[in-house]
Amino acid sequence: MIVTVQGPTVVQPFEETPKETLWTSNVDQLFRGHIPSVYFYRPDGSSSFFNASVLRDALSKVLVPFYPVAGRLKKDKNGRLEIECSGEGVLFLEAYTESILDDLDLSQ
Repeated sequence: MIVTVQGPTVVQPFEETPKETLWTSNVDQLFRGHIPSVYFYRPDGSSSFFNASVLRDALSKVLVPFYPVAGRLKKDKNGRLEIECSGEGVLFLEAYTESILDDLDLSQ
């Protein structure tokens, strides 16, 4: 299977967001990880089924009310993990293939 990846690019919030520092929860202090995910969609037949620029624009707009996601994790002077709400943005990748979902063995 050949996959072409374009990017990465950084998507920033559509408008200015608060610049502040937020503490993370005690649970976040104990479990400092994230779960990577990939989403696959079957085309619905329309010519504009998956327009990456529409997705990128929507992501930029949703980062305004969810502005901490566009920040960065850092440690305070005591080593506690916190979120620096900087509005730097999130990583965005586009990937394309001529293959179909049935070519993947997702049973494992």
